[in-house]
Amino acid sequence: DSFIQDILKKRELDVRRVMVFGPQGRIIAHNDYLEYGKSYKDDHTRRALSSRKTLIQHYPLNTVTAMDIATPLQISYKRLGTLRLIISLYGVEAELQAYAYRLAVLTIVSVAVSIVVALTVARMLARPIKNLAVAMQEVGANFRTDFKADRSDEIGRLQRSFLEMLDRLRADVQEQTRMQHMLIHADRLASLGTMAAGVAHEISNPLTGIRSCAERIDREPENLKQTRRYTGLIVNSLDRAEKVMRGMLEFARQGDLADQTVPLADILQEVVDLTDHRLRKSGIELRTEFGAGLPEVRGDRHKIEQVFLNLVLNAIDAMPEGGRLHLVCTQADEHLVVEVRDTGCGIPKNNIDRIFDPFYTTKGVGEGTGLGLSIAHGIVKEHGGQIRVESNVEKGTAFWVYFPVGDGVGN
Repeated sequence: DSFIQDILKKRELDVRRVMVFGPQGRIIAHNDYLEYGKSYKDDHTRRALSSRKTLIQHYPLNTVTAMDIATPLQISYKRLGTLRLIISLYGVEAELQAYAYRLAVLTIVSVAVSIVVALTVARMLARPIKNLAVAMQEVGANFRTDFKADRSDEIGRLQRSFLEMLDRLRADVQEQTRMQHMLIHADRLASLGTMAAGVAHEISNPLTGIRSCAERIDREPENLKQTRRYTGLIVNSLDRAEKVMRGMLEFARQGDLADQTVPLADILQEVVDLTDHRLRKSGIELRTEFGAGLPEVRGDRHKIEQVFLNLVLNAIDAMPEGGRLHLVCTQADEHLVVEVRDTGCGIPKNNIDRIFDPFYTTKGVGEGTGLGLSIAHGIVKEHGGQIRVESNVEKGTAFWVYFPVGDGVGN
């Protein structure tokens, strides 16, 4: 009884009941004297009396949760009874709720402080980084930007590194463009060298005619009718020679990239005129089909002319014993398509993927630079077009060049 009273006096525990059961299951001690000698038949008591070790149970008691602790009382292996305490958890739960409330308040305060810190960091760090990212996205093809480095910390170093990178890229692109223009001009001069013999023949023919007409006039200077006729022939011959020379000089001219309307049919006819002697000398039959009313494309006239001159010269080289060359210009949807087809030696399948590589050539030493098709491919791509090729050995090769209608250079 004294033990029970001592337990009931402990304020840190809200003990509701303390009882001791005898070996027979009857109460031999209780904080309520009226309970002495009673036997309980409920499940909680039955489990407490049958357990051989301390048993802790939780269950509702009136309006609170109770913790029922039962432990056997025994000496050696002899069980003398069972001690059972029923403690109310109301105070514990209230304290836990108070702790949970304090924890929730602390969490809210921590979150609020974190948000303030995050916003401060975002203002100090994230915003300049975002501005830098936007500037990176807005950099155009010329690698120029209005973005300025305005910090002295790590982000400022990143900003300056970005601007320095743009400067290097801009310088590299300018150098690459300059080298490309030099290669194109060199290839153009190489093509002129290839046509030199034909040009000499084209000029020598009218000069021979002029000489013959002059000799006839000299023999009969009084024959005014004959003089007028031969004078007209001389003028025509001079016009022909001038046309050939003007075409060669115009083709050899190295100028800036032009963006203008270009009639492809006229360019193809100029290429035919420039290569006419070589075509006739090689015994090549030429067929042209330039559709009427075709729209113009935008681009650099001299570069586009160089594309087709390279293709025609390659076709002539592929037919040293003669053959047929077919030039066709048609419209397909939003593109003008030029087909250059020959009946020459063809290209082996294992080489077809390499023909646009720089310096790749199947010609002998001194017969080709290996740049013609590579430059032609680059010019077509620069004008927003594309070029396809099909070839069969001993049957011939066909190139299809596509130029977008109405687009400008580089689009």
